[in-house]
Amino acid sequence: DAFYRKNLPTLQDPIIFDIQQAPYQIRAADHDCYLFHVSGEFLASLYSKHGEQLLQQNIRVYQGDKGTNASILKTCTGPDLANFLHYNNGVTFLCETAQWDGFTHKLNMERAQIVNGGQTVRVLCNAAQDGTLKPDVLISAKILTSQGNKEFASNVAVNLNNQNRIEPSF
Repeated sequence: DAFYRKNLPTLQDPIIFDIQQAPYQIRAADHDCYLFHVSGEFLASLYSKHGEQLLQQNIRVYQGDKGTNASILKTCTGPDLANFLHYNNGVTFLCETAQWDGFTHKLNMERAQIVNGGQTVRVLCNAAQDGTLKPDVLISAKILTSQGNKEFASNVAVNLNNQNRIEPSF
């Protein structure tokens, strides 16, 4: 937590989403939140381009191709892919600023990172590289803006990854 309060790594290049439907947008306190869906192919290409630099604020490390990640892979490559949006928690981006342009249908993020959903993005990228990722996979996306507030950014990264493990009941 102390490291992230002082050293918040971000991508220097902007990330631009081309989305045809306007995102749901709300401002709470001093921060914006955008909700929308994005294709698995887009997220896979984003990770392919930026690699682990995209996940520097995601405090979880890759868990390999077992357990939950195996389930993610099975869903995004198999016959149940239409339910991927419903079965997956989605991806959360944290950025300094974001701007929606309804005329061009572009959502532009500056100094962004994925703070939750790193396992999903890695699995999608691996499936895309193997040629097994289905083109119809959709994922919910949330963008939060920090407005440069490092304490807020750190709190978001820590709290979104602070979960109790739930064991299967069957």
